[in-house]
Amino acid sequence: MNQRDIQAFDNGFVDGQKDMANKKEPIQDSENYNEAYLLGYHIGQSGKYTLSEPRSLNEKLKVIYNKAIKIVEDNDISWENTYDLIFSAEVSQAVFTLIKLEWYDPDTSYKEDVEAFMSAFKKECQDLGIID
Repeated sequence: MNQRDIQAFDNGFVDGQKDMANKKEPIQDSENYNEAYLLGYHIGQSGKYTLSEPRSLNEKLKVIYNKAIKIVEDNDISWENTYDLIFSAEVSQAVFTLIKLEWYDPDTSYKEDVEAFMSAFKKECQDLGIID
């Protein structure tokens, strides 16, 4: 996934949430949309996840952490796409603008890189009292 796909995913997510809230029928014509947009759209349309405007540092980190967990736990996303979503402006770069996160990057596979980042992020969130 490139930056354009990540933006398409986010746009699809927001559009999916709007359509769900307005009780519109979900998009069925996949030929007119890219895969990243459709993935975001259907996750947003499912109503399982929400966007919010957090105020405090801890609230911001919790929103980012929850988003990251949902990405990692989504079995329909390949590890390569999971990697691209985690190491994006919306997750890892957002974390790095809020806190100094030190972690070891094994640089061996998409899965191991994501797991190493998430382990360090989880520990930092636990240390800050954001999660148990």
